[in-house]
Amino acid sequence: MNKRSITLLFSIILSSCTKPVQKQEAPVLLDQLPLERYLSANSAPVFQVDSQRSQVLVKVRRGGLMAKLGHDHIVSSRQLRGFILMDEVNQRCEADFYIPLQLLEVDNSELRKQAQMKTTPSAKDIAGTKINMLKSLEVEQFPMVKLRSADCSSAFTNNVVTVEIQLHGVTQKRQITLDWYRDRMGFITLQTEFSLLQTDFDITPFAIMNGLIAVEDRLEIDVELTAKPLDTTKQ
Repeated sequence: MNKRSITLLFSIILSSCTKPVQKQEAPVLLDQLPLERYLSANSAPVFQVDSQRSQVLVKVRRGGLMAKLGHDHIVSSRQLRGFILMDEVNQRCEADFYIPLQLLEVDNSELRKQAQMKTTPSAKDIAGTKINMLKSLEVEQFPMVKLRSADCSSAFTNNVVTVEIQLHGVTQKRQITLDWYRDRMGFITLQTEFSLLQTDFDITPFAIMNGLIAVEDRLEIDVELTAKPLDTTKQ
């Protein structure tokens, strides 16, 4: 491939990665959280996610025959919201979590360093990646990802937990391992790692040049959250 061909190739890649889309407002979630269901939990201990002390990380891997021209990406959120009912005495557990997709952060430099990612995308690369990601997720129509466990009591005995993941209008059940503990202040910390395929949720992984540069179907997800006791007297 000569120098002129390489220049043309990169021009095509950059123009494909930065196609503008209409700016969208962040979705409002508070009205959609199932607060009333948890408030009527018959005095069972209920916890509310502390978004500032919680984080979701998604590793997005590059693929295709020309993957070396692309980047691995890390997508993160500190906007996780939701509730957990954890009653060890009566072996009751229920949880609902929500993440607004519009507010996802792409390629935070510190998180990339922690993940030991080998490439360094430019600001233009990062902006283009977020545009394409939101476009693939169709965030205007599907603004949130939801995780729900109607019965997570198996976590009390260190067994897998069944969760429903709702993404892009599709709901899938998954079995995940869940590590958790309660600290001296009564806060609960939960941690889990799992993966999912975009195509399982009717999402077409982003690709250009007939797939020569593409995003891999599999996403690696790491969730760590802290939840504080819900003060029902203030609700």
